Amino acid sequence: MRTSTAFLRDEDELREMQQELRREKKTLTNQLHTVTMQLAEREQVSAALKSELKQLKTSAALANVMRQVPRSATLSSSGMFREQSKPRTAAEWGERVLDQKLENQCLAEDLLALKTAVQDKQLAVQRKQKQRDDMNTKLARVPRRHLCTLVDLQVEIGRLLEEKRALETQSLRTSPQMEPEKLSAGKLEASTKTALQNELTSLEITTERYKEELRQWELKIDCEKARLAPLETRLESLQQELQRYEDSHVLLRSVFLRLGPASRDGCVALDAALAAFQTLTPLDRPELSSQDMLVRLKEANIFSSDGLFEQQRVSFTQFVDAFGCLYKS
Repeated sequence: MRTSTAFLRDEDELREMQQELRREKKTLTNQLHTVTMQLAEREQVSAALKSELKQLKTSAALANVMRQVPRSATLSSSGMFREQSKPRTAAEWGERVLDQKLENQCLAEDLLALKTAVQDKQLAVQRKQKQRDDMNTKLARVPRRHLCTLVDLQVEIGRLLEEKRALETQSLRTSPQMEPEKLSAGKLEASTKTALQNELTSLEITTERYKEELRQWELKIDCEKARLAPLETRLESLQQELQRYEDSHVLLRSVFLRLGPASRDGCVALDAALAAFQTLTPLDRPELSSQDMLVRLKEANIFSSDGLFEQQRVSFTQFVDAFGCLYKS
């Protein structure tokens, strides 16, 4: 019974969602139609105003042309009319000039007012177009499967009403004892939903805090990289210098010369070389005895196997090879 109740509740929610989508689609469609009609009216008014403005510009241009025509061309062929229309005194001429200036000023004010009105209408048309685009955007968010004709909507409404009546009839037949269970299930669902929302809010806050900490750590890492870049460059140069120093064998040559190589062959005694190797033992390597050194050098074939090792002489090249064999392998 609980399963059927949950199924019915899900069906009710689905139907409510469908009805809300249909209502929203109908509202958006009506708004879009209204905005389209208003936009068309605004465009008609704008076209009329533009036409009036064009006529006024034509009239103003015609008036300017008429003012610029020579005086002899404006006079009529009738001498009586010419004598009546032509001012006779300077005061009449001044009055006519003043009247013409006032008329021009009125025309300029009317033209400015019409330009302002046209600009206002254009702004209103732009707002309506933006509103229409917003309505189109909202309407585009509605799923296409819910966009149907008015007949389809009426058929769907009828079907939903029949389902509602059937569900109401079925709910009346159920036992009244199910009401407390429904109430407890609804309270439990509401409390669970509230707890989940609170947990989601706290998780979102924690996520934002972690994101902010991550950004701060990234900034710190960038600062450390910028600070370490010259140090790494310096370390690399020092390592290169150290490698060049090791390749030059300056230290080994100095120790070899201190052993006093013979002038005839430039070699030193083997026991003196072994003693020097013990002195040159690195701190991270264990100290080797002379016997261990001889064994390793024998295995590496650093010296010839002819005669006794103790009686052999060591050249500088053999000295360098022996040191590398003992401490660099």
